[in-house]
Amino acid sequence: MVRKTLICALAVVAVSAFAQDYPQTAQDVGAINTSGTVSAVEFRNGVVNQTQLTISKAFTGLDGDGIESGGTALYDFPAGRIFVLGATADLDSTATAGVTGAYVLSLGTVKMATTNDTLVTTSADIIPSISCATGTVTATSALSSEAQFDGTTTAKDVWLNFALPAASSDNASTNTITVTGTATITWINLGDY
Repeated sequence: MVRKTLICALAVVAVSAFAQDYPQTAQDVGAINTSGTVSAVEFRNGVVNQTQLTISKAFTGLDGDGIESGGTALYDFPAGRIFVLGATADLDSTATAGVTGAYVLSLGTVKMATTNDTLVTTSADIIPSISCATGTVTATSALSSEAQFDGTTTAKDVWLNFALPAASSDNASTNTITVTGTATITWINLGDY
């Protein structure tokens, strides 16, 4: 009985010490960026954070007048050097009938430039480019290896980006690509300086 009580007491002390060593602060949680487009649920285990983003975004006015591309800010990481251990996306994308060609989606730390029809480098450095056919598709992807992002001067954002090549939609300004689903990012803030 004494031994069992001692083990329980040691376990309580260990848990209490762990909680004190890793208090949750503003450096541990980011913030959603676009009201009405995304919601976030935050999980934390020690120094490891996991952010689950639920996304609902419509990209509108795709009239086929040249390359159509851009992005919307979803999430702001806290200031600091952010070590992304992994990321996954499970998205459903629906294009209206006037979108006649394939397009691509990604998550990146930078908004997609409006004159580019590919998603590479910083516009796709969290979730790589996902090719989507016309109509409704399920778009899944994952970060292939961990990555570090320097948000010490300016905190890093997470952007949902899209690109639609020229002549991939008709001339109706009502063409829309709607993206819904979740993205999960597991990360550590290595510190700010």
